[in-house]
Amino acid sequence: MIYHLRLFGASAEPRADFYISFHLSYSRAVTAIPRPDNLALSAISLFLDVDGTLLEIAARPQAVSVPEELRERLRALYLATGGAVALVSGRAIADLDALFAPLTLPSAGLHGFERRGAS
Repeated sequence: MIYHLRLFGASAEPRADFYISFHLSYSRAVTAIPRPDNLALSAISLFLDVDGTLLEIAARPQAVSVPEELRERLRALYLATGGAVALVSGRAIADLDALFAPLTLPSAGLHGFERRGAS
């Protein structure tokens, strides 16, 4: 199940519209979302933030490295979910590819300005 939130509507005050839409969507979604322990990996999608989540924050972005074990686990998750694993980052997708090579995953780079799907 996918729930979409309407960020801006036709109202003169988009922020008020956002809060109303979020509240209504959230109250309906809570009872419809299955418990995580009842979900098969093939039934979910994972959007994983890179810096500060998968990788430690470094003084310089070039100072980080991806442990081989992390690459292996991400590849296993990618296969187990049928390709429903994506990286999300403020970095460019080319930088993500260099960091995670030889693993290439669907990605959103530059805070969503760049996107690459699973195909």
